Amino acid sequence: MMAFVSNYLGLFSRAFGTETTIIGRLKLTNCFTTLFENMEGNFMARFKHESYAYALEKSHVTMKSIYMYNGLLRVCKTHVQNDYMEVSFDCIETAEEWDTVSEQIASVHFQIPWLLRDFSRAWYSIASDDLRKRVYKRK
Repeated sequence: MMAFVSNYLGLFSRAFGTETTIIGRLKLTNCFTTLFENMEGNFMARFKHESYAYALEKSHVTMKSIYMYNGLLRVCKTHVQNDYMEVSFDCIETAEEWDTVSEQIASVHFQIPWLLRDFSRAWYSIASDDLRKRVYKRK
């Protein structure tokens, strides 16, 4: 009975937005896989770090795209194709949060621009007609 209650509460927390996870979509199979769950600190700063690492091919190299979900709701998606990286958001406020945060890694719960220098050397921002998207082009 206790296992049932625990499983039910886990499903409930995911369904109603109390758990934030970063997942990836594999290039080869198009299947989704969980990359990080039970995260602490600033979730957007963590996603920004993972997006930079993905674009720089420092991690997540087997992924087609990476996503951040709050429960069952997709908050943002990063996709790199050819020489472009597109980050799309669920709303303008989330996109603005991306603009203001720095990066955060798993074991350090404050924001530091860990990969910003490398990212800025390899990518630059280009204009987008959609306020819910940030687009970067490889230099």
